[in-house]
Amino acid sequence: MVKQIFARIFDLIVYPQETWETIKTENVDGNILRNRFYFPLIVMIIICATIGSISTFLFEIEADFVTLFLESIKNAVVFFIAYFLGFFVVTLIFNELLASPFFSMERDLDKCFTLFAYSSSLMWCIKALVLLFPNMLFLYLLNFYAIYLIWTGAVILFDNLHKDMTVKFTLIALLLLYCIPLGIENIMLKLIP
Repeated sequence: MVKQIFARIFDLIVYPQETWETIKTENVDGNILRNRFYFPLIVMIIICATIGSISTFLFEIEADFVTLFLESIKNAVVFFIAYFLGFFVVTLIFNELLASPFFSMERDLDKCFTLFAYSSSLMWCIKALVLLFPNMLFLYLLNFYAIYLIWTGAVILFDNLHKDMTVKFTLIALLLLYCIPLGIENIMLKLIP
């Protein structure tokens, strides 16, 4: 299963047009996509956050096991809630935006879910790598490629998307995809001591 997930992420990054076409023909149910693709990505981030916390505390002079354990648990809970809750909030908001006068399209929760699940995979992989290797912050620059992933996915998945709305659609999807989960994460990290 993990091999299939990474193969899909690799194909999506290297061959986005063909991969989005394949995704469209698969027409996978949102629950299956969530259980077989999205949840394992969240678990990967939690594992990377835990390993990153452990490695950071090992280099501190006065690090004790209790502090290490509590920090690891805090990071795991924060990342799970932020990315799990944030993902559903993004999907629901965007689904409602589709029916608004802003886009004047039909709501389609499964397509929104598919678009955001696969488009966010690049962001989650970069986040996992930066959590493991905190000095590699330059990897966040690769997130600009997500603009192309969302654009391509939107054009292929949403048949009735007018060409003049594609830029607006992509920018709103990108802002929601990045701002909501990261906003929830930052708020929770500040609230939890």
